[in-house]
Amino acid sequence: MTGNLVGFELLLPKQISKILEKLAQHGYSAYIYGECVRHLITGQTPFEYSVLTDAEMPRLCAIFEDYNIRPSTHATPDVLENAEPLPSSNELQNSKELIVAVLGVSVSLCSCSRDSELQSEIQLRQAFTLNSLAYSAKDGLFDFWSGFDSLKKKEIAFIANDENFNPHDIVHALILAADGEFTISESAKNQIISHYSGTVVVREEIEAVLLGKNAKNIFSEYREVFVSLIPELKMLESSHIFDLDLLSHTFKCVGASSPILNLRYALLFRHLGKPDCYAPPTKTNGEPTFYGHIERSRIYAMRVMERLGCHPSDIDETCDIIENAHHAIEAEPGNLLDLKDEFSTGSLKLYLRFNIAVFRANSDGSIESEKKITKYKKLISLV
Repeated sequence: MTGNLVGFELLLPKQISKILEKLAQHGYSAYIYGECVRHLITGQTPFEYSVLTDAEMPRLCAIFEDYNIRPSTHATPDVLENAEPLPSSNELQNSKELIVAVLGVSVSLCSCSRDSELQSEIQLRQAFTLNSLAYSAKDGLFDFWSGFDSLKKKEIAFIANDENFNPHDIVHALILAADGEFTISESAKNQIISHYSGTVVVREEIEAVLLGKNAKNIFSEYREVFVSLIPELKMLESSHIFDLDLLSHTFKCVGASSPILNLRYALLFRHLGKPDCYAPPTKTNGEPTFYGHIERSRIYAMRVMERLGCHPSDIDETCDIIENAHHAIEAEPGNLLDLKDEFSTGSLKLYLRFNIAVFRANSDGSIESEKKITKYKKLISLV
């Protein structure tokens, strides 16, 4: 087997060791690989393990016939935990992947015909070098793409080169970076910029980035990617507020908010109506105006979220925040009861959090700015 063998021993949970030992007893090699290896190396507890073995699927079915095994397409958590009807042996043997449930841990078993295929099998299943490590108790740790080095640097790099790059992996890289634990390597950044226009995205992936701790920086650094995913954001690049284009200000507001999905959606879409409603400064009014932009932004938000396939309740709540958050700008302890009569407690808290995010984004660091933010925080506790 090729690859850079690192002298490294991992402490595996008993149930995982038992599965690997069971395969070894029947004369088969087996390796755990992917995110579970990364988690074990970094001291985290994986709840899912991926195993590659040279045992063919019929043999895997026979070896683990006494276990709760399912084809991967049937292996949702409720199916694994509950007494659902067992799949047929035909279904199991024709599956490309088996899921074994052992004491609360899900183990994915995949068959590759020879040990020598380990590297290519991992490349088919993993996008990033830090998830490319494979391990067995017998052979130790295999590192085909400098994944161990990526872990030490806390960097995200792609396994694929430009010729076989999968644009779908771009959003997965941004999700991982948005979580704040890893940064994207320079080589990966270049690949992202080169390939983002072909990216296929689903709602869940956008939402994973949106809720990340590092969302503001990821949105700002890869704005071209997100403009290609949500073309309506492009309009915000030509209008400005507080010496920032509206798109930069939008990302700043998102990053300044609590990680609540529909709150962040509302902040992401709050400016969309302004370019349509822009009126230049006049002699009597030295500032540009955007009359009607709130309603226009609400309509844009509804259209984008419908296109993404968001749940109707999420669309309604996001549009409600965009439409009504301005009512909480002048909130004080004295008029809080009136607002509570008009809006639900949950909605009012979201409006206040919305305004906290906007004030944080606009803050110049002055005592006055901090007082406003502190006031809204206190009001949330009073609602």
